[in-house]
Amino acid sequence: MNHTWVIHIDGDAFFASVEAANNPRLRGKPIVTGHERGIATAMSYQAKALGVTRGMPMFQIRKLFPQVIIAKSDYDSYELYSKRMINIVRRHVSEVHEYSIDECFGIVLTDKLEKLQEIGKIIKKEIRSELYITVTIGIALTRVLAKVASKWHKPDGLTIITTETADEFLMRTQIGAIWGIGRQGTIALRDDDIQTAYDLKSLPRELIYTNYHKRVREIWHELNGQKVERDTDHTHSKSIIRSRSFPQTNNKEIVFAELSNNLEIACKRARSVGLKPRSVYLFLKSTDYRYIRAEISLIDPTYAPSLIIPHLRKYFIDIFEPELSYKSTGVTLASFVPDHIGLQDLFGQMTNTTDHEHLFDTIDQISDKFGNNAIHLASSMNSKTRSGSFSPKPLCIPFLGVAI
Repeated sequence: MNHTWVIHIDGDAFFASVEAANNPRLRGKPIVTGHERGIATAMSYQAKALGVTRGMPMFQIRKLFPQVIIAKSDYDSYELYSKRMINIVRRHVSEVHEYSIDECFGIVLTDKLEKLQEIGKIIKKEIRSELYITVTIGIALTRVLAKVASKWHKPDGLTIITTETADEFLMRTQIGAIWGIGRQGTIALRDDDIQTAYDLKSLPRELIYTNYHKRVREIWHELNGQKVERDTDHTHSKSIIRSRSFPQTNNKEIVFAELSNNLEIACKRARSVGLKPRSVYLFLKSTDYRYIRAEISLIDPTYAPSLIIPHLRKYFIDIFEPELSYKSTGVTLASFVPDHIGLQDLFGQMTNTTDHEHLFDTIDQISDKFGNNAIHLASSMNSKTRSGSFSPKPLCIPFLGVAI
């Protein structure tokens, strides 16, 4: 009888690894990303071994570890590598659930551990040979156990937890290391003398259901090898958020370009899950930590940024204060409807909206192949060139329509 196994794929030092994959001269060297933020946002294992930690100020890193290579975060490359990594996983498993930019879950039906080993090894090999990065894989009967397994041998590891071996792993796993417990949950459970994952798993069902909230109960079931069905319907997503900091400036066009770039990326994420927003929220953050906000209500929900940009510019002009210097912008999409729902007015507005959305479906296909900067709105150009992530390349592509 086949069992349903969960396979967890976790990119090793993902951001730093992508930087090294893009620049072979960086491979095997201590790398830190986050130059644009002034703090370490990700580190290679070589940098971690030196003592660099997440959030460490760049000036401190330069002083203490002059051998460390500091890079700007290239989120477009990270997203592209993420998509390619997940596409490799899809070749070998029946179902894939994206969890974050550097990790995903897959479903495998088999009753043979040898088959699980084979699938894990093939995925690791193909990701290494095609993307020049490594991943660690954990396999178990539930997501929580698969996450335990993938933490066991990092980097470049492969661990399978079975019903027979689960207790051995859980006895050696601290309660705070369990996915979903969180800092406050760890404190509360330790106050109850629950120190390890095995301690939690071993509690009687009556005690779990009497004293603990739903999330702890779900984790308890999964630690006991019992799958918990969670709502994965993206139509219940409350919002899609995209923000990015940049070197301080009061240049109006540069600030708007950053805002436009955030809108493009947020809309691409909305298209990937088939959701159209009715509401768009924007903010500008000044160097003195003031937030200036505005809300846009769309008559027709859409995830085509070209249709939102005119509204975005109008509201931006209203809230932009030229005497301030800015360091960050952000866009939030909300009030979603599924993409098969649309509103038709008497003048064919829905047809015009659909044309734009079909255009961006084509652009997404090109971006998936050539990178997120292959085609973008002209209003985002200053953001692309300032980040250093854009360099013009000739592409043989068909005419897609008039540039917006």
